[in-house]
Amino acid sequence: MENTSIHKIVQDLENKYVYTPSQISQFVDYSQYENINRIEAYINDKHTSGDKDALGRDKPFYNITTSARNIWYRATKRRLNDIKIRADKESNVLASSLATILLSDWFKKTYFETFLTKWGMTLATYGSAITKFIDKGSELDYSVVKWNTVISDNLDFYNNPIIEKFYMSPGELATKKGYDKDQVNELLENLTIRKNLNKTNVDTKADFVELYEVHGIFPLSMITGKEKDDDNYVHQMHVISYVGSDSKNDYKEFTLVKGREDKCPYILTNLLPDPTGQRAMGKGAVELLFDTQWMTNHSQKLIKDQLDLASKLIYQTADESFIGRNATSEIENGDILVHAANMPLTQVNNNSHDITSLQNLSMDWKNLSTDISSTPDAMRGGDIKSGTAYRTQQLAVNESSSLFDEMSYNKDIALKEMLREFIIPYVKKKMDSTEEVSAILDNNDIKKIDAKFVKNTVNREVNQKLIDQVFEAAQNPDAQMPTPEEQAQLTQEGEQSMQQQLSELGNQRFFKPGDLDSATWKESINDFEWEVVIDTPSDQKDVNLVMETLTNVLNTITDPTRAAALNTPMGKMLFNKIISMTGAISPLEIADIQATQDIATQQQTMQAEQQITNPQMAT
Repeated sequence: MENTSIHKIVQDLENKYVYTPSQISQFVDYSQYENINRIEAYINDKHTSGDKDALGRDKPFYNITTSARNIWYRATKRRLNDIKIRADKESNVLASSLATILLSDWFKKTYFETFLTKWGMTLATYGSAITKFIDKGSELDYSVVKWNTVISDNLDFYNNPIIEKFYMSPGELATKKGYDKDQVNELLENLTIRKNLNKTNVDTKADFVELYEVHGIFPLSMITGKEKDDDNYVHQMHVISYVGSDSKNDYKEFTLVKGREDKCPYILTNLLPDPTGQRAMGKGAVELLFDTQWMTNHSQKLIKDQLDLASKLIYQTADESFIGRNATSEIENGDILVHAANMPLTQVNNNSHDITSLQNLSMDWKNLSTDISSTPDAMRGGDIKSGTAYRTQQLAVNESSSLFDEMSYNKDIALKEMLREFIIPYVKKKMDSTEEVSAILDNNDIKKIDAKFVKNTVNREVNQKLIDQVFEAAQNPDAQMPTPEEQAQLTQEGEQSMQQQLSELGNQRFFKPGDLDSATWKESINDFEWEVVIDTPSDQKDVNLVMETLTNVLNTITDPTRAAALNTPMGKMLFNKIISMTGAISPLEIADIQATQDIATQQQTMQAEQQITNPQMAT
């Protein structure tokens, strides 16, 4: 690389990516570029060989990939309420709830739910998705990168340069901050047409500037221009462009931005890694159905051709006067046919031949598609076949869902990586503020936070009243200071009044760090280690099975004999194990319930001690 430029590297990598497949094994050639193009053709109901056959007849596209893709997305979806922060020790139970609230507030303000939807749909379609996170100081810019704009190595994503090709309008480029203005002005004189990676035009409007954003490990000399840095390899980012032909001596090179970066901003996420372990990109629902989609289309095309032929009126005759004439079209046009004597005009037997066999062939491939993609009729919303027991049908769904459980697990790992590497560090950096946040909480979090919130708020109000009374007593000798019993009574009344006000808000709460004895949010959870927990979504479980489990749990805890067994170490262990295995209640919820009970017990103990110390409180 010592004697080459970043522009030459990009050109070589782009040509290799588009035109040179990788040979994974003796019989397997793999091109990520071709793979992505075929996926996008199928998901948009397009044939890779064109919409018409050699005779100019339309080719139907009987899409079986979209439904499988949608099922993959629904079965592995993640939502914001699935992301929680877990306490690293018992004293940080409240801090974990606050951390979850602050993270949820950031999710809400940045429309992270939209990102999760796009990410999940991309994963289901391609099997893999590329996410990108850039900390711009004032904001964290994140996105799901389009596969058809990325140039990366077929086999190794991270250890090779990653190039993102994109276009900007003149106005967008002219106002882009951080770009070299001289290079921008020169580029604006060389507008071009947007093109695909294979150089075909996207449109005919030549009002755009073609740019490449390059991330990778290169010699430092590509930034400094000094020969002594040739052997010093560092993470770098370049935004470049070149205008002209591919000839080395014919195109102009432009560098708009170049510099070092701490780490690669991209994360490659997979639902299921490539089983061979050799491809960078996994396999999604569409690619798994490449052959079944092709054969389904082929079968439907044969059926269509036979039905089209059978719908026509075709005649035959030995009359030489009809040579070179199309009797069928002439009949349709209302022409009168004249033929020689003793030369009969007879209809050709062009009835369809064995349509049933072709339909069976098509059905065989469609059935195979459900097996390959693990999407049986029950998951597709189809009716249960007559005579099939519900539990039998549900077992089939559960069996097929086991693959989606593995996908969801891989998705959780990827989401944790995004949170730990990019999102949580950014949120923690922005926590040095007193901004009010709001959140919709579950009952356990409400009890934990309200306990702290009510106590602090009431104490501040009571203390302020005592201070006012002290000043009043200093000015008025007849004024009396409240007794300790009266102070305790005032505190209790204040807590009851505050609880009543909070209950009117339902599950919504508004917080400022001052409400929790802190000047900023950063101080309120100081020294707390953010350990991310991705909760298991309840909507992945069968509702009937969940209700059956919860009903059995309710019967157990309300039966005095059975409930007594739960107080033993063995009973608690087995009970928690059953709950966790069924998925009806997550271990996180169990831990939160226990923590809430501990807080409630501590409060009851403190109130009892106050009543012993102040007997008037008991009355």
